[in-house]
Amino acid sequence: MLHKYTLLLYSLLLVPSFITILMPYEGSDSIRIFDAPPFFLISVIILIIFLIKTTIPKSVVDLKSPFLWFIIYLNITTIIINPSGIVYSLSWALNYFIFRYFIVEKKHFRLKYTNFLIIVIVLLSIGVFRLIIGLDGDANPYALLNRNATSTIIIFFFVYYKTLYKNFSFLDILFISFLILNGSRSSILAATIFYAFLYLKGFNFKNILKFSIAFLIVFSILSTNENAVKRFNSGLNFLNQVTSDNVEEVGDFERVFLIRSGLMIFKENIFFGVGEGNKKYQEEFKRIVVGYDRDSRSHNFFVTRLANFGLIGFILFLFGYYYELKSKKYFTLFSITFFIIFFFNEYVLLPQIFLISSLIPVNKKYQK
Repeated sequence: MLHKYTLLLYSLLLVPSFITILMPYEGSDSIRIFDAPPFFLISVIILIIFLIKTTIPKSVVDLKSPFLWFIIYLNITTIIINPSGIVYSLSWALNYFIFRYFIVEKKHFRLKYTNFLIIVIVLLSIGVFRLIIGLDGDANPYALLNRNATSTIIIFFFVYYKTLYKNFSFLDILFISFLILNGSRSSILAATIFYAFLYLKGFNFKNILKFSIAFLIVFSILSTNENAVKRFNSGLNFLNQVTSDNVEEVGDFERVFLIRSGLMIFKENIFFGVGEGNKKYQEEFKRIVVGYDRDSRSHNFFVTRLANFGLIGFILFLFGYYYELKSKKYFTLFSITFFIIFFFNEYVLLPQIFLISSLIPVNKKYQK
């Protein structure tokens, strides 16, 4: 019989793909219900069903946690500065308490290798099926989720897997294939760096050899793909332009432009930000930037949230992040992965990544 947390992970990761398997790609933002993306609402409904008749322990509320005070700060400032963003600020609160509940209640739960294997095979199969019949341009199994958001969930799931099973295996190849076919450059970069640090640190020759062979095969395949080479060169150009004084309208020019615009919004609202959500951010964006007629944020979690939270809120967030996750296995590697993924996108408000983060085992030196 499946453990209840295993069943929950199956539900959260697989149900949204099954119910939209024949739906054309919609992405995260084209449909909104009460200003929330349908994928988020489906996930929340699954969690609510799971938690019905569940007793919530008092220890879920940790008054010492800076993250709790960040949540309080964020909701108060959003109500005052940008009431239209309350769905976003409340989503932070909901996700945080999901994280805290499973931190307190998970005890010694470990997802089995077979369960990881089943979930990844099913998602990869659905993604490839959707790609082949033309419902999506990538092997994204979720019609209601942007491919970068999908890759974010898969990367967090991958990190959780590697904290439990360090050796390179067939499942690792499936994870790599999934990320490549999903087309997110940031997730491929994050996974590569994670592997490099993981295997070089312990210098397990067998794992290094397996990873190197897999990397060379993948690199060789990608180097013959014109679209992959174009996206890789575009990514390098993006990194060059972020730090350059001169920005050319080539490659990922728009991303560079949006990041710089987000930093301008932050500088003009430095202490308290513009509140969570889109409306106030877009008002400030249109005031500062003339002639850009699309609603868009910076596609960089750190820049957008500096503008949303302000310096005070962002510092509280960083302290809270460290407080809640410092005891986790591979904390430094986890943080590097977090930084890379969210330097290129900002799809952080996914219940799946808060739940998965809570399940990552504790480092032995922190165990009682």
